[in-house]
Amino acid sequence: MDTDDVTQLWAWVGGSLYVEWNGTSWVEKELVFFNEQHWTPEFGPNDKAYILPEGRELYINLQGANYVVRKESSVTTIKVELQTAANPSNVASSGDLAALSGYTFREPWADNNSTYTFVTDPASSDFLMLVYETIGDNDKDQDGNANTGVTVGAVVEKDIWGIVAYDGSDNQVEGADGEPWLSTGNMTAMLARR
Repeated sequence: MDTDDVTQLWAWVGGSLYVEWNGTSWVEKELVFFNEQHWTPEFGPNDKAYILPEGRELYINLQGANYVVRKESSVTTIKVELQTAANPSNVASSGDLAALSGYTFREPWADNNSTYTFVTDPASSDFLMLVYETIGDNDKDQDGNANTGVTVGAVVEKDIWGIVAYDGSDNQVEGADGEPWLSTGNMTAMLARR
């Protein structure tokens, strides 16, 4: 590897732990298979007792509902995570709309792929939608022609993940925590400023 050309290294060094409250105690589920097509685990019959770690928050997802579980001494608290989806009525007055204007979103690992932007004009029928800013290799056929429905300004109709906001000087835009602004999926996923 030529380390002079490497600016980022991405590595996955973990995995998911599947825990469940079975009505009487916490158990760790036996994972026998993970279906990557549907992004779902399949479990075996061999659950193991699971002891919640002290003083740590666990983020547990149950079919779209997110829970934050924390154990302190012998007291376990469970809170439901509430999220507000961005929509025209709550974004237009929040100040976040101006923060999105003028940014380009793209995958940080693929310079030749498409770039995107959010429509921030409340009068537009595509308000708050992610649209193509440029058409890249990932949205072209083998002859270099744009795929069907993919044009500059068209609403993105496919799932994408890991896109990062860039300013006009091609610098990653960072949030207050120093992490890049990220957006996932084709829904508007604005990160709240902290």
